[in-house]
Amino acid sequence: LKKILDFLRKCQAFFSLVCQEAVWEAFRIFLDRIPGTSEYQMWVHMCQQESFCISDLGKNFSSSEEHISLVEKVREHQRPGLTLRISEHGSEDLNMSMLDVPPHLDVFLLHVSFKLL
Repeated sequence: LKKILDFLRKCQAFFSLVCQEAVWEAFRIFLDRIPGTSEYQMWVHMCQQESFCISDLGKNFSSSEEHISLVEKVREHQRPGLTLRISEHGSEDLNMSMLDVPPHLDVFLLHVSFKLL
């Protein structure tokens, strides 16, 4: 019984670290900023205490007004004719203008776009 309890404690500690890292990265990727202490703690708490999975975290951040505003800002400032090369799993590269990017790919291209501005 002691080994099972130790194992469960280790799993809980690991899951806690996963939530902390996921929240930190969600702020960095979706909002391009470091979270304030209280908002970070709020999101970590939701991740750890509620039935809240990583995909829920991504959905919440990607549909936030702050993220949508940031994506629009990037699109407005995007240089015409600039093409990004996207490669998935080592497959063929495909070229697309930021203006042609489907909304579900904005998340992945936003960070790249800021580096190009």
